[in-house]
Amino acid sequence: MNKLPRKPNVENRYSLTIKDIKALKVGNRELVGPPLFWWNNVISAWCILGVAGPCRENEFWIGIYTEDAPKYKGKFRFSITCFGGMCSYNFNKFFQPNDIEDEYDLIIQEKFLDKINELLDKGILVRS
Repeated sequence: MNKLPRKPNVENRYSLTIKDIKALKVGNRELVGPPLFWWNNVISAWCILGVAGPCRENEFWIGIYTEDAPKYKGKFRFSITCFGGMCSYNFNKFFQPNDIEDEYDLIIQEKFLDKINELLDKGILVRS
């Protein structure tokens, strides 16, 4: 049985799984913008990026698309990658020892969950 490198520093206050996060919808669009988000004009989305490890070993990306975005009109999307973006980092429940191979896996889960908590706290994301 695997062990976590340390106890997680972020609480899963909303008892979220990845499946729950995929079901979230955009709530208050007035709060979407700087300084929390940066604008990506190529995909017409406001974005957040979080990284863990040297050379961005693990990272998460969150995007909230505008209503007139060409592909994902008004949607919320995210991805989590590892090995410098070469692979998707897939897990369903946060902080499960079998999903965490090293400190960077734990850090990216903490950073992602912390950002999702913040977006829910502010009403930017809401449960559907």
